[in-house]
Amino acid sequence: MTDPNNNSFKQWRRGGVLLLAGLLCGLWTGGCASSTPPSGFARGQVADMLPKLALVTTGPLAAVLTNADSFSADFTLTITAGGGVPTKLSGRLLAGGGRLRLTADFSPSHRRLAADDCDVIWDQAAGRGFVDSEALQGYAPLAGGVHFTNVLTQVVNGGPDRMEDHPVDQANVTLLGENDQMFRLLVSRALDLGRLPVRIQSLNGPDLFTLTLSNLQPVRPGPADFLPPEGFTKFADAGVLIEELATRQQNVLGGSGGDSVGPPAGTPAARYGSPTQQP
Repeated sequence: MTDPNNNSFKQWRRGGVLLLAGLLCGLWTGGCASSTPPSGFARGQVADMLPKLALVTTGPLAAVLTNADSFSADFTLTITAGGGVPTKLSGRLLAGGGRLRLTADFSPSHRRLAADDCDVIWDQAAGRGFVDSEALQGYAPLAGGVHFTNVLTQVVNGGPDRMEDHPVDQANVTLLGENDQMFRLLVSRALDLGRLPVRIQSLNGPDLFTLTLSNLQPVRPGPADFLPPEGFTKFADAGVLIEELATRQQNVLGGSGGDSVGPPAGTPAARYGSPTQQP
């Protein structure tokens, strides 16, 4: 079994996510040219962080969260890439029927605009999904991800008794991939919610992350909740979408000093409807 810090893991990042290459191009060519910003609202943040969000969502998070009951939650995701400065994102998460959607809020901290939202949508069984941008009123297909062959869980004693207002236990979760990959996670589970995860922390790999969930609610999502919004324009691939998003953001920031990309002029915002909650 290989550890994600060695060459096998690096090969997975190039090969297992090769079908996400268009999206990763925006990360490896643009995001690596400058240091990681400390918050989710710095210059270039959407184009830099959206590929990282896609990698985390289509890998370990999908493996853990798509096995749980259907639910929605607020999330905070902290990613530390290559031992650099942690970067934090927040938004809304929806899981159900083997599918996962993270809607990340890229708006500045002093305001909340739906026009700054981006979604990563993933079908774990099918190994495909979408990424979309409210600012561009567009979406692009994703494919690839990681196929996990086994999940090992071992309860950990001596952890915190409560987290996010829930009684919890903790478990070390080991994900084994088909190409001999191994990912280790520390998962805190809410005992009063059927052991739904409230925190997932990666323990190995070059890009460490911690996902914290709050306001967990049981829901009944429909198929449309895991599709791009109706009326959005389809981009050829995620790399094209990222490039357009980075260019638009740079033009807005450089021209007016604003900090929101904003939708095209005259284009109405079109977000997902809220999934039906259980009574």
